[in-house]
Order: sequence, then C-alpha cells, then structure tokens
Amino acid sequence: MQDAISTILGTFLGALLGILGGLAINFLWSHHVDKTRRQQLRAAIKNAVESNAKLVEQMADWIAEPGCTPFFNVDLPLLESTAALKYEVLGDIGLCREIDHLRFELVHLSRKVDLLLDLDFDPSARLAISDPKGSMYNILRPPLVESLKVHIGTVKDVIATVQVKLQ
Repeated sequence: MQDAISTILGTFLGALLGILGGLAINFLWSHHVDKTRRQQLRAAIKNAVESNAKLVEQMADWIAEPGCTPFFNVDLPLLESTAALKYEVLGDIGLCREIDHLRFELVHLSRKVDLLLDLDFDPSARLAISDPKGSMYNILRPPLVESLKVHIGTVKDVIATVQVKLQ
C-alpha cells in the first residue's frame, strides 16, 4: 500500500515539476526568441535608414548640379514590408511613429524623383510649347527641382531623428 502511495505521489510530483519546468523553459525560450527578433528587426531598419541617408545625400548632390537628374531612387522595400510588424516587435511606439514618418517622407520624395525622371526623359515635354514661357519642361522642371531641394532637407532631418532613436 505504501509503495502504491509513494508511486502515485512520485508520479504526481514528477508531473507537477515537469510541467512547471517545461513552462519555465518555454517562457525563457520565448523571451530569448523575442529579444533576438527585436534586435534583428532593429538592425535591419537601422541599415535601411543608413542606406537611405546615403541615397538622399547623393540625390542632393545630383539635384544641386544644373540640369542633372538622379536616375536612382530611395530604398523602400524593407520599410514597407515591416510597416505593421515593427509595432508588434519593437514595442517603442514613438520610434515606430518616427519610422513611419520617415517612410512617408521617402515615398513622397520617391514620387517627386519619378516625376523629374518622367519630365526629363519625355520628349514631348520638351517639344510641346503651349505657353509664352516655353515648353512644359521649362515651366515644370525649375519648381520641381526646388521642391526636391527643400524636401531633401526635410528628409535629412527626419533621418537624423530616426538614427538618434535607433541608437
């Protein structure tokens, strides 16, 4: 009888300790995986921001030269693909908002660069003269280039803010 009680008690305590140990190991493993995932996402976003900072600086150099048009654009895929995920993983709402603000500004800048490319490489824009000021190219390019110069300054400021928060 005593052997049966000790067997039942031993089985009960073993199961209880096994379940508690399993839960503890699961918690520690989940915490480790979440921490690793957070670090990887933060590093990937940091690299994307640094890459865009270099691209925007190159754009500024190209735009500053008269008649030059950047034939490249900003790097948006990572920022687009992690738009919702970062809120779940990073846990810093302020940082996530700043990254979203940067993404918005980069998309806006990208559209302006696309417009400039379309304008510069559209032969009809240079030929069609429907205004005393000349072709659509002569009318639209100067304000678009000026808009790009101003916007590049804004994007640089937002990038600097995000870089500080990613440190």
